Amino acid sequence: MTEIRLARVYDAPSPADGFRVLVDRLWPRGISKERLPLDLWATDVAPSAELRNWFHHDPELFEEFAARYRAELAAAPGWMSSSPCVRPTPWSRYCLRLRIPP
Repeated sequence: MTEIRLARVYDAPSPADGFRVLVDRLWPRGISKERLPLDLWATDVAPSAELRNWFHHDPELFEEFAARYRAELAAAPGWMSSSPCVRPTPWSRYCLRLRIPP
């Protein structure tokens, strides 16, 4: 069984991290690409700028945010499980398959 763990990009990396994926459309402030140990930068899986701005980290909007985010993922070409893989970053040799739950 695959285990997925969440971590902040600013947290120190751990040898137990495994395959590290950054899911964000913007590169994190204050950290260079050379300093961030990363296997994949999956920009297309992150919420759209419009959705992020609407949500604005308001906990009361989270349920609606999650529903809208799942709808974005389902509508995005190439992100369903039938697709071959997520395009890797230039510095990664890995490929990631994503299946969107109902």
